[in-house]
Amino acid sequence: MHHSRIALVALATLAAVAPCLLGACSPRVVSGPGAAEGQASQPGASDQATAGQKTAWPTVSDASPGDSSSGTWPRDSAPIQAAVEAALAGHSGSAYVAYESVDGSTTGFSLGGEERVPSASMIKTAVMATLLQEAQDGRISLADGTILRGQDRVEGSGVVQDMRAGTWLSYGQLAAYMIGQSDNMATNLLIDALGMDAVNEECQRLGLADTSLRRKMMDTAAATSGRENYTSASDQARLLLMVARGELVSPEASERALGWLEDQADTRGLAQGLPDGVAFAHKTGSLDGVRHDGGIVLGDHPYVFVVMTTGMDQGQADALMARVSTAVWEAVREP
Repeated sequence: MHHSRIALVALATLAAVAPCLLGACSPRVVSGPGAAEGQASQPGASDQATAGQKTAWPTVSDASPGDSSSGTWPRDSAPIQAAVEAALAGHSGSAYVAYESVDGSTTGFSLGGEERVPSASMIKTAVMATLLQEAQDGRISLADGTILRGQDRVEGSGVVQDMRAGTWLSYGQLAAYMIGQSDNMATNLLIDALGMDAVNEECQRLGLADTSLRRKMMDTAAATSGRENYTSASDQARLLLMVARGELVSPEASERALGWLEDQADTRGLAQGLPDGVAFAHKTGSLDGVRHDGGIVLGDHPYVFVVMTTGMDQGQADALMARVSTAVWEAVREP
């Protein structure tokens, strides 16, 4: 499915200000809750080619709370939740869901969203967040990079493993590969540059209590010994909401992250349930019996939606996620 790149009508400032206008300024946090992935177009030679500069962040004057004729704002998300529950009815395996409105026009909800599950490649969003924070703090530069070595090659998704030893790639390019193509070798090189401890510390700082990086990609020995990477639907929704609102590190860093997520090559799962032309900035993850997808649906009434599944084969999980995605899209637009 092709998704056109459209400006995010995200309303970051409105989302922060509107609750105060209603007399409730306390922040709300989402409560409750290896298969190779597809390939994307390759980043260019410079860090600037990572498609990070696509979104103009609005000011308060750009924001509009939408139709307030009902007399209540934000709108109760109960109809959206009911649509999700109906779409999930009768499925095999387990599914965990988290939903958030980017502009705050509806309340958020989760269904098992705080359940910690093996992250598969969804852990790569945490590596992305850490890289952007380290760059903001001056401890690393996206323009710096590393030389590829034969001993660093790992299999699975991605194209960096097929590049010639001695090729130099910037950290910005590696991040674009890591997110857009779910490149395992690129991810491992970034983990080497950042340090596993730094990623876990950043997760804690961001309030991602269910997310932990305990092994590199394709480290089967570590996985067999019980060292697995974990996250939850609520954690992923929290991180993606920061990106959508321009709050992940900085507005500029959030724009860059949004660009990487928009370049996602894997358009199965949630993306299949959206109409043609709807832009979806997201990250997927797959392992045997594990299939996840979560992202930001852009355009009017932007929202964050994450579905994580276990105990299903990939075809079943993708079909379920597409069905649920359609249900949410339609319910969000109900008057």
